[in-house]
Amino acid sequence: MSWCFAFRWDADEKVSPGSVLVLAAIAAPFQSTDLQRAIDEDHCINLLPDRILLVMPETQRDFVSGSMPAILQDRAFLRIVPQHTSISAAYFDQHGRCEAFESIAGPEAPWPDQPFEKLKAAGLREIFDRRQVLMRPSAGLHFEHPRGVHSRAFLRTANALVSGVEIEFVAMTLLDYLKGATNRIWLDTSSIAALAYAMIAIRLRFDPTCPPLQVGTFSSYEGLARAKFPQPEKSLFLISATASGTLPRKLMQRESVGKDRVVSIYSAAEKNADISFVSDVSSHPDIKSRDGRSMLEVFQPDDCPWCRDNSRLARFVSDQFLADVIRYETAPILVTDAPTGLHDIAEAFANQGVFTLQRTSTGGHRIWCELPSSTFDTKFGDALERIAQRYVTSATSHFIHLDDPASKQLAVKLSDLAAADLVHRPQLVAASDLHTIKADEAKAVIVIAACIGSGNALLDVSRELRDILKDKPRIYIVGIAKNAEATRHSALTNDLVFNKSFKHELVTIRRLVMPGGEMHAWRLEERFLRELAESMPGGSDGDHVRTFVDVRSEHLRAALFPAGQNLFLSSPNETPLALRDGFAFWNDKTSAAAASQGDVIATIASVLHNMRTASVTKLWATAFHVMLIEPGMFGRYNDGVIQAALLRAAHPHELNYAARSDLSEAMRRIIDRALVRWNAPQGEAALEFLLAMGTGRLTLQASDCHKLRAPEGSPAILRHMLEYAQSKVRALLDDAIPSA
Repeated sequence: MSWCFAFRWDADEKVSPGSVLVLAAIAAPFQSTDLQRAIDEDHCINLLPDRILLVMPETQRDFVSGSMPAILQDRAFLRIVPQHTSISAAYFDQHGRCEAFESIAGPEAPWPDQPFEKLKAAGLREIFDRRQVLMRPSAGLHFEHPRGVHSRAFLRTANALVSGVEIEFVAMTLLDYLKGATNRIWLDTSSIAALAYAMIAIRLRFDPTCPPLQVGTFSSYEGLARAKFPQPEKSLFLISATASGTLPRKLMQRESVGKDRVVSIYSAAEKNADISFVSDVSSHPDIKSRDGRSMLEVFQPDDCPWCRDNSRLARFVSDQFLADVIRYETAPILVTDAPTGLHDIAEAFANQGVFTLQRTSTGGHRIWCELPSSTFDTKFGDALERIAQRYVTSATSHFIHLDDPASKQLAVKLSDLAAADLVHRPQLVAASDLHTIKADEAKAVIVIAACIGSGNALLDVSRELRDILKDKPRIYIVGIAKNAEATRHSALTNDLVFNKSFKHELVTIRRLVMPGGEMHAWRLEERFLRELAESMPGGSDGDHVRTFVDVRSEHLRAALFPAGQNLFLSSPNETPLALRDGFAFWNDKTSAAAASQGDVIATIASVLHNMRTASVTKLWATAFHVMLIEPGMFGRYNDGVIQAALLRAAHPHELNYAARSDLSEAMRRIIDRALVRWNAPQGEAALEFLLAMGTGRLTLQASDCHKLRAPEGSPAILRHMLEYAQSKVRALLDDAIPSA
């Protein structure tokens, strides 16, 4: 559970240059490990920040001053936070205003005039986007509000209130409206009650003698006509969200109170000078439709343009949406879904043990690239020669390489290629030894990385070189850049090449689209197999299953799957899953004979990720429209190793075939065929299908799940994995049915 709300604040350059990582700890004090974890989690998603800003109540100031010196000496902390990163703290008072600011570590970073409101607005906007407060159904659907009007989209603040630390942050932004005489908080919906109680709790931390506040609800438009508010002048009215400002204006007029007594959390009203709100989202780019009409504009049923276009209605009562409008559709996986350049990547690096899985510190896994030294001659040779001719000059004083062996080998190769044309060979320096470079001896430098993901290691080098080289030229050479999104690579490029007088350069030899973050199928497998082994009785079947689990567990506990093998369960006859010729996403020049399982999952993960993130997406999920992988794809791509990669790389909601009876039946037939033909190529992935069911990553309707049968004579591991997976489904059903 997180102790803080973390978000990025790209402040105006005049106010605070660079990207600021804000860690807002509204309630709980933190420990060294908490701070490390929060920063490390942010690094998995974003580039390294220029500044870290702690936002805390002023009552924690002494605690921060006393604990930070020890934290700053912690080696684990220093590994993830470079010494040149500015760390500072802003302390707020009982009214949610910035009371004090102090620089804690790193370069001095003065806090400018009146920025705290901008910081709060940035945090609220982050929650708005992160939690999808703007509810937009998919094409062919629109909303019917409880009062009968229609709109294309809807603001649902309850979505923003799912995380305790985020609720506390929103509550902090509202503290200024809790005047001394306030004795009641009225809510337009009970779904934001947590917010009111968080406000009360924060205020009590500042002043335990504060009088108690009552909290009530008036049920928005439907309840306003009959609601009675004693002492409205001593009440604070919280409106979850307003699209036009109508409800807060009605309240102010009816109760004769000023706008400081009626506050909307989110407001999309274009004319809003006469109402109060904490976050203005009227200019949010997603609120305008393509024809320029506001997605939140409401229409009477007879005048609704969406109804005239035969759009279906998504009805809701109070805060609850009716589930019968959710659409589940399927998407095929086509050769054209592969990202640009995937054929070339496969041709260059498949069959060499380059791609595998690495276990992370949290127990998840991520795709890992391990480049052998032969790569630099056979795959990068021509490109490296061109780079040496173009970028290595007599002014090049140093080759700086990242600390991994592959980056060092790449630097040596580049140095050898350039040596014939140079009088003095540039000095090779590891990134960890940058402090040995003398500023007066450094001229132009080349920074070399064999393979990057987030690019944080390059950014570390870039920041340290600023002090050593000032504005002297730098060239960054990257062998493979595996990025989750094109925008991430663009952001990294902008950070690396930025310079006041001229731009540095970034040269990437190969780019690969790959999902960021962790993959969890292997962690779930480990737990499932452990529970399966524990459930087994004695006897030969039990011994067989426990031996199978023990061998598999050894592979799962490894920090790295060697040579990209043993990523998947074997076939039921204990043959490793292998690729046959004709893999659709590789060209004819790429042989399947020596392909590793790592090569296959890297390919499939890249294709699925491209289907989720390309300009025309095919796999997505909203509250009203979910795209599933078409069951027939497990027949089209019928190599067991490809099926296993699909099951592991897909998101669980993309395999939720229980949502539609026809899809569940179709998927059941595919799994049934694999079980029946367990000793043939068509049944290679039988255990992978059962594992996906047992861990909840693939779901069928209960009736279809329990129709599955293991044929007579099949191995004990197949029979008992099926039984245990079916028992897990029964347990879920039993939990969902209340006892009489």
